[in-house]
Amino acid sequence: MESRRHRIHSLRSNQVRSPPAGVLLPFNLTDRTPTMSQPRYHKVQLDDLPEIECCCGTTRRGFADLPDAPASIHLLKVKDEPTSHYHQKTAEIYLILEGEGVLELDGEMVPVKPMSSILIQPGCRHRAVGQMTLVNIPVPKHDDKDFFYEEEANKNESSPALQVDPT
Repeated sequence: MESRRHRIHSLRSNQVRSPPAGVLLPFNLTDRTPTMSQPRYHKVQLDDLPEIECCCGTTRRGFADLPDAPASIHLLKVKDEPTSHYHQKTAEIYLILEGEGVLELDGEMVPVKPMSSILIQPGCRHRAVGQMTLVNIPVPKHDDKDFFYEEEANKNESSPALQVDPT
């Protein structure tokens, strides 16, 4: 067991430890010098961002315009008839803030209410149904080219979202 003295010394150490083998980080661990010209953080006020119409409703997208952002964050008001879609590369984390309804996930209706959170993996067909406001965190960040819809999926039978077990 590690002693308290050793833990405190480790926390104070300026030594940079490498991540475990195979772990890739979206930032440089060796650059620990703060610079005024390039802050290592970004702040956004979601309710101040312009509204954008999308297949799910009305969204406000934070950090999507930053070239090196590993993720983005969206404040989404779900519309009455959202379009089912999937992403080939993007996972999304939904956090329901207001309202109740269901998330349709690969055809399964999953009830959600405030503070429900769902991780949607790439390839999962999904849409939110009901009057809801939610936070969506896409990883990697939002990419308009990574949206696929049912009519497109039906044309491409090799899509991971539509692979069917013949048994």
